[in-house]
Amino acid sequence: MARHAALPRQDALSLLRAEHDMLLGLFGEYERLHAGLARDDGRKAALAGRICRELSVHAALEEQAFYPAILAAHGASPLLGDALVEHEAQQLLIGQLSILYPDDPFFGATVAVLGEETRHHIVHEQGALFECARTCGLDLQLLACELVERRRALAGRPVPGTAPATVAAALDWAPRPYE
Repeated sequence: MARHAALPRQDALSLLRAEHDMLLGLFGEYERLHAGLARDDGRKAALAGRICRELSVHAALEEQAFYPAILAAHGASPLLGDALVEHEAQQLLIGQLSILYPDDPFFGATVAVLGEETRHHIVHEQGALFECARTCGLDLQLLACELVERRRALAGRPVPGTAPATVAAALDWAPRPYE
């Protein structure tokens, strides 16, 4: 890992928790907008787009920095496999949203299911994976630096929704096409 100018005030788990809170806030905002009586498909589309971008960047941060750090410190774990499958499910829903129009009856339902999947993932991650990160000897301050640097690098760039080969190979996991 490269030398870092200054360590963030928060550790990696606090940064990830803050990102989770931000994502949950965006889903809450969409739910309030969707439940409103006024039809504002433009605002719904813009907010859904922001949710998809932020969720994709967040997943990339976890897949490129957090999960490999756990893998290096703890070894292969079913917890990482579960997290990667959850990310893949999120990316499938994001892909569906990319081809739907905001006035499509499935648009709001797809955002709602994406929110439910994300909430489930957050509970799983902040429980078992965060505990693993705390107990396996990770330098959570140094990992926070890597997360901050990667977030800056990913800002404004398209983010693929696949796990990096190192983590996927170690877990013998890869997304499978439908047969």
